[in-house]
Order: sequence, then structure tokens, then C-alpha cells
Amino acid sequence: MPMTVREVVRAALGACLLSSAAVPAAGGGFTGPDGSYRLDCPDGWTVRETGAPAVEAAFFCDADQGVNFTVTRVPAPGEAELSEEAVREMQETFRSSYPGYRITADEWREVAGARAFCLSARYAQAGLELQNRQVMFIRDGIFYTLTYTATPASFMRHLGDFERAVESFRIGAAGSGGSPGTP
Repeated sequence: MPMTVREVVRAALGACLLSSAAVPAAGGGFTGPDGSYRLDCPDGWTVRETGAPAVEAAFFCDADQGVNFTVTRVPAPGEAELSEEAVREMQETFRSSYPGYRITADEWREVAGARAFCLSARYAQAGLELQNRQVMFIRDGIFYTLTYTATPASFMRHLGDFERAVESFRIGAAGSGGSPGTP
């Protein structure tokens, strides 16, 4: 049974990232496990595939332990694009799931040819204060979430790396899929 948007959001925001193999992205590129998307991995970041539900890859900043971003992807049958109603539901899910969850910024933009919602927030998890930025969109029946997470002290230092990765995100990437560095 496909995961609901609410389940995907919870998995993306609170995923316990279980690495199988940490590999620097050769040539700065990463192609998704099935070859359907590609993005540029920032210099000084390591790619890990995860065992977390719906989280296909995690990118960790080598210089700042705990700073990471993830890519999640799940089917969104019958959905052409992310709706304002779905965004409101996600915001409520976040507020009710994470102590002190507070939205610090939100905006609509275009990512990979799709209308995307960007949400920045602060919250506590396991006693740690965190800040994140999520970029969420639906394209070709797939719900994508790219989530950047850091402590508030590290957030701005690496936000540009995450934004460059989001800008480089492409659907329908060529390549044999799955391996870090596959162009």
C-alpha cells in the first residue's frame, strides 16, 4: 500500500538515517536508485543510501557532523501537483508531531519543472533544537521531498549548498541509476 503524504512527511522529517555505505559523490553528481532523477552533490558532502522508509539518499556534510539533506520519493497517484490543501495538512502534521514546531519561512517556487512548496522551520527532536528547509513537489505522479536539516548554529552556513543541489535537481536523468557519481 502506498504511503500517504502525511506518512512521507513524517518519514522525511524524522527519518533515522541508517547508512549502508558512505561514498563521496564522484564528479559531484548523484543519480537516484532507479535512474529517474539526478542532482549535484555539494563538494565536501558524502552520499549514503538509507534504510529509512521512502528516504532514497542522504547527503552528509563532512565538515559539520549532523548537517544533512535527504531525498524522498513516493507515488502520488492521481495528483498532478502539490495543492494548497495538502500543504496546510502537512503543516498541521508537523505542528502536532514535533514539540515547538515553528514555521520560519515558506514560499512557492519551481523545481524540476514542477510547482514546489518550500518550508523552513525550527523544532525539537530527541532534546535537540533543529532547523530545516523542505522543498516538496509532485511531478509525473511522484511526490518528492528534499529536506535539509541542521542545528540553528549551522543552518545558514550550509543552506547555500542545499539550495544549489535543489537547483540542479532534474527528473528523467540518464544513467544506470543508484550509484553515487553516475552522471
